Amino acid sequence: MDLFRSGILAVVVLLLFADGGTAQSRKTSVVVYDGDSCDEPAATVAFTSEFTCTPQQDHWHPVCVTNGSISSVSDCTKYNSNGYDDFGILSDAFGQHPYLFIEQYDEGRCEWQDYLQNVTAYLLDEKCHANPKGTASTRLTLGHSVAITTYADAQCANVASQTTVTVVDVGMSTYGWCISQNKRALLGGAKLNLTAVAVYSDNTCSGSPLKLTLSQDFACTPPSNRVCQADGSTHFSVSDCVPDYGVFAASVFGPNTPYLMVAEFTHMYCGQVVENATVYPADGVCHADPDDATSFRAILRADGTATITLYSDTSCSFTATEMNADKQALASSTCVQHSDCATSFPGCGRKFFVGGLGGPPSMGKKTAVVVYDGDSCDEPAATVAFTSEFTCTPQQDHWHPVCVTNGSISSVSDCTKYNSNGYDDFGILSDAFGQHPYLFIEQYDEGRCEWQDYLQNVTAYLLDEKCHANPKGTASTRLTLGHSVAITTYADAQCANVASQTTVTVVDVGMSTYGWCISQNKRALLGGAKLNLTAVAVYSDNTCSGSPLKLTLSQDFACTPPSNRVCQADGSTHFSVSDCVPDYGVFAASVFGPNTPYLMVAEFTHMYCGQVVENATVYPADGVCHADPDDATSFRAILRADGTATITLYSDTSCSFTATEMNADKQALASSTCVQHSDCATSFPGCGRKFFVGGLGGPPSMGKKTAITLYDGSSCAGAPVELTVSNQLSCASQSSPICESVSVGGQMVSQALNCIDDYVAFAKSKFGDSSYLIVEMYVDGTNCSTQDNVTVYLADGECHPSIGSDAAFKITHYADGLVTIATYPTAS
Repeated sequence: MDLFRSGILAVVVLLLFADGGTAQSRKTSVVVYDGDSCDEPAATVAFTSEFTCTPQQDHWHPVCVTNGSISSVSDCTKYNSNGYDDFGILSDAFGQHPYLFIEQYDEGRCEWQDYLQNVTAYLLDEKCHANPKGTASTRLTLGHSVAITTYADAQCANVASQTTVTVVDVGMSTYGWCISQNKRALLGGAKLNLTAVAVYSDNTCSGSPLKLTLSQDFACTPPSNRVCQADGSTHFSVSDCVPDYGVFAASVFGPNTPYLMVAEFTHMYCGQVVENATVYPADGVCHADPDDATSFRAILRADGTATITLYSDTSCSFTATEMNADKQALASSTCVQHSDCATSFPGCGRKFFVGGLGGPPSMGKKTAVVVYDGDSCDEPAATVAFTSEFTCTPQQDHWHPVCVTNGSISSVSDCTKYNSNGYDDFGILSDAFGQHPYLFIEQYDEGRCEWQDYLQNVTAYLLDEKCHANPKGTASTRLTLGHSVAITTYADAQCANVASQTTVTVVDVGMSTYGWCISQNKRALLGGAKLNLTAVAVYSDNTCSGSPLKLTLSQDFACTPPSNRVCQADGSTHFSVSDCVPDYGVFAASVFGPNTPYLMVAEFTHMYCGQVVENATVYPADGVCHADPDDATSFRAILRADGTATITLYSDTSCSFTATEMNADKQALASSTCVQHSDCATSFPGCGRKFFVGGLGGPPSMGKKTAITLYDGSSCAGAPVELTVSNQLSCASQSSPICESVSVGGQMVSQALNCIDDYVAFAKSKFGDSSYLIVEMYVDGTNCSTQDNVTVYLADGECHPSIGSDAAFKITHYADGLVTIATYPTAS
């Protein structure tokens, strides 16, 4: 037997051990505690790469070893990046206490798990922490940066080394970049507070401040009382520790003092780590800073634009920096990239906020308005809108919102953080429509498709054709549904005076599903229950019986099942029956039956054949010329004995003039491979096509795989010795697979046949705790994109027979991680 057969060059080999990982990928973890117990928080945690790695007998109840005033726990675990490992060691060691951990990588291999050298985590305090042997110690110095000092003794006396980590370093690391010396620095545990300083012009520090600054430090201890103290020659200030800069700014300035806030982030996408935030009263007045050297002025205009100017003198005469924000940036809290920061690569991010305008500041959240027809707020809603506003008023109880009725229209409003693809903090869209199908359109700034910070608004529509008025009764909307949907808005409540019209196609939805914007920087997506396909089966006789001459299925925005299936004329010589069906594959199999060979071509709106199928056409694979019901074209479908197929479309009714020819090999038919092409409505990024075959005496495979499981014995119990997974034209699913005896190499063994989707999950379910080897074989020249077959071998060091040959194999995994694979000409 040859495990690596010739003819198929691309091979992937995976070895899975009974305990879930490979020895080479594991780290030795040592958790160190101060005192005579291993209770959280730990002082330090280290993950190191060693030649040997000794696991605990019970990972969840590890043995605590005490040596004088130091205790520790060691274990063997597979460490993943970002602080995660198989047993949650970091989170168990520190709990909710804040900690800093540093990952060390090989040069040029940042965040590559295989190139991770070690990880060290530190409790964020300033105490001296000795190692378990009492030979060295560590102390942190915390501020806007953290200095990590190691000592050559247990008392933190003799300095050995010092490393500094900044908030900027943490921000960079959060996005996968390494900082100096190929390291990543990240935070864990409870979120750190910000240090807040509110500056006032009087010695009582009352009213609204002249300025508020907030900075992210590695430690902030709240004062026992807030003391108003001198700050510069003419100012006074109060300091505090706060968890949220937006909430604190709103509480300090109040609802009726307009202010502008600029938050500076350590990364260009404004993610997670804010370095500092500054809040200015938006009064247009020149204010001197407490440093007695600089000044500023903040202006909020009536059109929603804003300017913050910083000056290099105390009287706002010499401009140092000017920051401008338009209404969209303020209302949506858009992340603005810039390079005016401590790090030059990849740049930094800045967000603008506005508050004190009479209501709660939006802080990037969206105002949601759900509109219902009638005097109640019961699903389904007619429309839902998420808009960007300066203020955003939340419901007292998001899960039981107040319903407001105005005549024949009811509505619910709320304030929520909207994420792309229809998700928000409170599931507003799903609650509004339930399982009723709906279309929602996301509007973005130009060139910023699917960037949450650049989302302007979202509008969702119930997929019906009724006239729906807005809550004020000043406008309305109606949809026209078919293979596309026309969205018409009106300047009245009765859908009489057209204001605008937009058309969305199934192709648009397919493009949007993959993150691309369609025209006018929009994405169109579907929610609720999956839409049915419109099916039309064409026959040659007026009874529409037997197998059809052709079956077409198209994805429309609405399909109403007929009360009864009527056979009606279709063209001059054909007849057809229409229906609404949920699944094109299942319906094709039911219409053609198990013994009428057919070929099906499914066209997808995206080159990777994902999610949205635009249409599918099913042809009888009889090699006969069939005229189409349009009385202008024809087709012929041929399925050959070698498993290849050809579907030819003609521009005449007698199959004389070829218009299009589609060919599929056995691999494409058996595995339903996605074939990219550009013969579609959209030129970028292209479309996808899948071929299927059915009617061959068994259920069509439809991309499922045939699995044969071999057992070395007289039953199909316990771990199998071999599992083969292949692509076949037909694949029969069995709720209770039959265990049958077969002869392999002169031995009687047992095997079972299954039809499966996921061979990895199937192998895991069969082999259980036993070690096994997976060999994946791919079609040559496909760059491991087209899988031919998979074989899974039991790796227990014993000799076992192999499916389909007289040969045998023995796979042994040794304690040091070495694996040997031996093959034998016979199983005896």
